[in-house]
Amino acid sequence: MEKIIKLSTFAAHGLLTLSVAVLGIACSSCTVEPTALTEENLPVKSIICGHVRYSYTKDQGGAVTEAGKPGLTVNIAYGIPDATTGKVESYALRTVTTGQHGYFEYALGCPVGKALTVKVSASGYVDDAKGTPTTGSSTQKSKAYLYAEVEKSVTGGQAAYFAIDMTPAAYVGAPGLKQ
Repeated sequence: MEKIIKLSTFAAHGLLTLSVAVLGIACSSCTVEPTALTEENLPVKSIICGHVRYSYTKDQGGAVTEAGKPGLTVNIAYGIPDATTGKVESYALRTVTTGQHGYFEYALGCPVGKALTVKVSASGYVDDAKGTPTTGSSTQKSKAYLYAEVEKSVTGGQAAYFAIDMTPAAYVGAPGLKQ
């Protein structure tokens, strides 16, 4: 009986040692060297999404708001704020394009437990080729460069929606237009 107890103690000890060794190998293979961290291998993702819209006023009045066209470039700048100042020293930049109805989405890798400052911007050009009837048979046309930027703090692992409503930053192409 004493031999059976010694044999089962030896077997349990061996099984425990084997388990610890396997666990140690498994855990060490999961770690990433700090210098090898990239956005792709960060375990936490934040979804940055939203819609881009054109928002302007025609020459003769009447506000126009329409969805951004597919293929419009959207810039996503992001960085970790400094713990003492709260300001971001440098930003990383990702560029995506809009899909149907001006929608965009990007999964942004971020460190666990950190908040990111995210700035989303877009710009475009509108040429109101139809014009707005004025006196007689002449028409006036609106041409403008549009721009918008929205900044938010995004906690790691959460989604953030950005409504990018581009408004005129500069009018071009017709006399008498004011900046």
